[in-house]
Amino acid sequence: METRLTDEIVERALGALPAHPPGADQEVVREVLSSTGLPEAPTLSALLARTNGLDHAGINVFGVGESSVDALADWSESLAPLIPVGLGGNAFGWHRVEESWVEMTTYSRDVVQRYASDAELLHDLFCRHLPGYVPEPEAIGAPPLEDLLSRVPVLTEPAAPKDISRAAATFMKRTGVSGQELRKLWQRTDGVDRDGLVIFGARQFSEASWDADPACQWAIQAGHAGREAIVFNSRERQWQLVAGPYSWVLPERRFSSLADLIAAVFGEGDPEHPPAPDQLDPLESDSPVDTRRSGSIDSVADVSDLLESLPRGIARPPAGGSATRHATTFFARRTGRQPGADLEEFLGLCDGFEWNGLILHGSEAMLRVQDDLPEHLFAVGQMDDRILVFDASEHSWNLLDAGALDIDQDADRFPSFTMLVAEAVSRRVSDSP
Repeated sequence: METRLTDEIVERALGALPAHPPGADQEVVREVLSSTGLPEAPTLSALLARTNGLDHAGINVFGVGESSVDALADWSESLAPLIPVGLGGNAFGWHRVEESWVEMTTYSRDVVQRYASDAELLHDLFCRHLPGYVPEPEAIGAPPLEDLLSRVPVLTEPAAPKDISRAAATFMKRTGVSGQELRKLWQRTDGVDRDGLVIFGARQFSEASWDADPACQWAIQAGHAGREAIVFNSRERQWQLVAGPYSWVLPERRFSSLADLIAAVFGEGDPEHPPAPDQLDPLESDSPVDTRRSGSIDSVADVSDLLESLPRGIARPPAGGSATRHATTFFARRTGRQPGADLEEFLGLCDGFEWNGLILHGSEAMLRVQDDLPEHLFAVGQMDDRILVFDASEHSWNLLDAGALDIDQDADRFPSFTMLVAEAVSRRVSDSP
């Protein structure tokens, strides 16, 4: 299985490259890895045997010897205590002190993520920064989730609202994604059990744990179809059917939505005629502004809650897919971190707003307002004399005094974009007459 895992990562990486240099001699690879202090790295070794270094789309994997791309030995002491094997915004490699594979910031030398193996490290690096590495999901063309559920003969009562909020918070904490489809399912029925397809109810979902692959930090199980687990993989941004170990890179099938997965299991869907965009829950944003809240900010757990908490009518129409990708790619290049999936999801539903002194930048504005900021900050909004930012040096979403960005501040810090914006909206609501 380990050989299959290595082969899958290497083949997918090479398949995503337009061209690459020849591979290095395996004996040279072993000597260089040993001399630089790296432990055994079977996947890195296999990759270098096929291409002596990789430099594409803003990422590097260092090669060996004079003919390589950015020779690994030349970098071995540059970011101590890390022995870097590649770059993708941050540095990726072996941490001498912690004796583990890690992702580390290049400016503050902070460890931001740890990996169980070189295979997991390379897979994460490629998923986040190498276009074309993640295989496309199946084209199912499922109808909207509500239509699929209407065909299920036996449904339970809807889940309790508190169980839905708890489950949504669990999903977001594990994946960084709001899981709107699961929320809609639980609002209709507290789980599904039909013909071998099981979708956990809200309370069961919150209490369940998935131990099929402990190394997988970014996937969560939502049910099962026969012997295969139904998993959302936030690194690959896909719903997947998985079986056995290493499922984080070797799923059985891939889907762009939970509806597609359910339709595939039931043998429904129309790949040639997928549902039109106007069938996919558009955000109504053209109604008159109403400063009354339509939801409780105190219970915000995800993007869906956040949008419900906004005063009605202030949300701009969604950003287009290319505009959203441009903004999130710019975020990743500037900060060395992938934005939380909630920021991407928010732009896809609401391209910013301006209300009562609070400005949340849309996708285009995010590209324009960063020039005058310190390089470790990325601004997403403004509220009077404070700005809403992601701080790459602290890996947190902060509310900062705009006039004192060059000094340490006792900032209000939040774990996600959603929580930061929810707090800002809450303060504006409390200030409203």
